[in-house]
Amino acid sequence: MSSHATVSLYQMIWAHYRLPFLKVIFLNLVNAAVSVGIIAYINHTFISQPVFNTLSWASLGQFSALVVLLLVTTFVSQYALTRLGHQFVYELRTKLVKQIIDTKVPQIDHLGSARLLASLSSDIQSITVAFVRMPELVQGVILSVGVALYLGWLSLPLLLIVMFWIAMTIWISTILVKHVYTHLRELREINDLLYEDYQSIIDGRKELALNQHRAEKLYKDDFLNHAKSYQNRVIKSDTYHLSAVNWSNIMMFAAIGVVFAVSNYLAIPMGIATTFSLTILFMQSPILHAVGAYPTLQTAQVALDKIQSLELAEYQPTFTTDIVVNNWQSYHSMILAIVMQVTIPLQMR
Repeated sequence: MSSHATVSLYQMIWAHYRLPFLKVIFLNLVNAAVSVGIIAYINHTFISQPVFNTLSWASLGQFSALVVLLLVTTFVSQYALTRLGHQFVYELRTKLVKQIIDTKVPQIDHLGSARLLASLSSDIQSITVAFVRMPELVQGVILSVGVALYLGWLSLPLLLIVMFWIAMTIWISTILVKHVYTHLRELREINDLLYEDYQSIIDGRKELALNQHRAEKLYKDDFLNHAKSYQNRVIKSDTYHLSAVNWSNIMMFAAIGVVFAVSNYLAIPMGIATTFSLTILFMQSPILHAVGAYPTLQTAQVALDKIQSLELAEYQPTFTTDIVVNNWQSYHSMILAIVMQVTIPLQMR
């Protein structure tokens, strides 16, 4: 990983974890296929035909087997992505510490311990949270595509109308989330200032104890201002985030009414409309979780940008002590050879 070139989180994952990530995508595709299979089974067995004529222990057993299969595939796909995410965070943390060790002292002094501690703690934590939430985003997107293909096979006109409704919902949610992203960047800058305040208070505790005027100035003029700014920004950020989630939630429920209204207008069979409605209810949670997970990925990108802005030394897996040892061994061998050349002739005399 190069700390001098700005690399997005997605580019880094694709460059260094391509094969594991493709495996995760495949597992999520299997999970989406099972989810679509359950929807199709419900539509074929319980909606499209008279229930009491087709309901049997065999059909209930098949449905139960599909539910168990969905549980297994959901767990496996989420576990695989979560494991990949934590492996990424582990390697990022260890590489960052090694880069700090390899960076020249003047650059470390220029950065200051507050910025380094902020990256090692809050930035790494932000990236960790993003990877914990990433399964929700990946699963929501893949599941939405798979379900859309099935619904399009049932009724393409109705699917297009529903997709337009959901696209409009997501578009407005995206506008709200952009404000979240703006405030997250400002929060990260304020966080650096707070870490500097913490460091000043801890490192200067003896001087502040002797000089209460300076302690009051540091506390009121610096720390309280930064803490208040952080509070205001985080409230605005959370407000936009909650607005985006609530907007998506309400519009997903409204989509059910749109389905039945359009079905009545286009003379679409009630069974298909019911399948669409049940599918929207089924997809509501994955879509909302995906919308809710997206800001955490933006926070992770802000954190990654801050880490890259430190301009630390290039990551090297080895320590220079290895080179010193090798040089010492070569030097020792050379000295030993010289001694042998001198002592052997003396012994032969």
